[in-house]
Amino acid sequence: MANKGDYDEVLGVDKKASADQIKSAYRKLALKWHPDRWVNGSDAEKKTAEENFKEAAEAYSVLSDPDKRARYDQYGFAAEQMGGAGAGGFDFGGMDINDFLRNIFGGGFGFDFGGGGFGGFGGFGGFGGRGGMQQMKSFKVSKGQTYDIKVEYTHATGQFARLNVQFCVQKIAEFEDLGKKLVADNVDAIIIIGGITPSMEGEGGDKPDIEIPAVQQRLIRAMHATGKPVIFVDCAGSCMGFGSLEDQFDALIQAWYPGQGGAQALAEILNGTCNPSAKLPVTFYKSTDQLPEFTDYSMEGRTYRYFRGDPLYPFGYGLSYTTYQYGQATISKNSMKKNGSVTITIPVTNTGKREGTEIVQVYVKSLDNPAAPIKGLQGFQRVTLKAGETGNAVITLTGKSFQYYDEKIDEVSTFSGKYKLLYGSSSADKDLQSLDFEVL
Repeated sequence: MANKGDYDEVLGVDKKASADQIKSAYRKLALKWHPDRWVNGSDAEKKTAEENFKEAAEAYSVLSDPDKRARYDQYGFAAEQMGGAGAGGFDFGGMDINDFLRNIFGGGFGFDFGGGGFGGFGGFGGFGGRGGMQQMKSFKVSKGQTYDIKVEYTHATGQFARLNVQFCVQKIAEFEDLGKKLVADNVDAIIIIGGITPSMEGEGGDKPDIEIPAVQQRLIRAMHATGKPVIFVDCAGSCMGFGSLEDQFDALIQAWYPGQGGAQALAEILNGTCNPSAKLPVTFYKSTDQLPEFTDYSMEGRTYRYFRGDPLYPFGYGLSYTTYQYGQATISKNSMKKNGSVTITIPVTNTGKREGTEIVQVYVKSLDNPAAPIKGLQGFQRVTLKAGETGNAVITLTGKSFQYYDEKIDEVSTFSGKYKLLYGSSSADKDLQSLDFEVL
């Protein structure tokens, strides 16, 4: 936690202020930058907004002093103190927020409101210190020659500095010899643990595509060529494109970033002690080619709610060591008022040979609202069944399950009209059955 007394110059609070007082003061400061008043308000409101904007800029300007800036570099704006201020989407008078902060803090500053709030300030970490790009320089060398390498580094303002220098030889990794050795050792199966790291997809790091790194693609293909079963364990925090590799492995385990207990969990899944039941919380596309241009900020073509193509693995998808069959669902009523509710009873049978847990999903599809998403998950329930057993998932939907953005009131509201209630094992159409329903 930061030294709370050092926020007084920015926030105008007493040096003995509590974390809640600091959070409240900062929230008040942030909320002065209201985009509606700045862009769409009356002349008087625009003038007030401009004055508030200048006041906020002046509050930040204390950090332009090197000594004060060094102290703030040390303490940082911790996410626990900045969380939830809700400043995402503010319009800084036509100025990008990164430009605004660069004007105040100087260059080398990057900021992303992707989290939708000032909680993102936890990523300041030295005001640009984490935003530095890794620079790679390469040159050819000849055998027997000696080379002098000079590295220059300039320390800018701030209390801390970090220099990381690595020397390496670039060679194309080859895996044929490894494959031959595994065949000679007569292994039963080959397990590859790969994926990416948070530095490639987190704050300050963007991956150019969603495909697995090329070196891992070559490894997977080489191991497949051995004729042995190949299990690929993907460690990544986002969807990865396996479209060109799906026929090169026999099983795929999405491990995410599993933490210190990940090895134990993976071992239990691989040896069958644990029967997996998880479902994907994101859509896995076949490749980057299925996605719109990165500069296209619309939702069309992104996520299961707006993607009209055929993904590799759909949202809500996940395999198990057993199988399930869905029966014909029943509903408590065929229509309801906007403030009503409806209950869906869905029979599920474990058709496999071992006990397992299935996650039953219910989606809502609007038939009358052209602006509505293709479908939206509105309910789910875990059902644990022994081999051969049949059980019911009972899921209740309310008026909130039929809410969409309403331009007339500039917020969500429950829409009357005809709907399809879709239920099944994933968001894919082939995995869903439907029921007709109406909101009056």
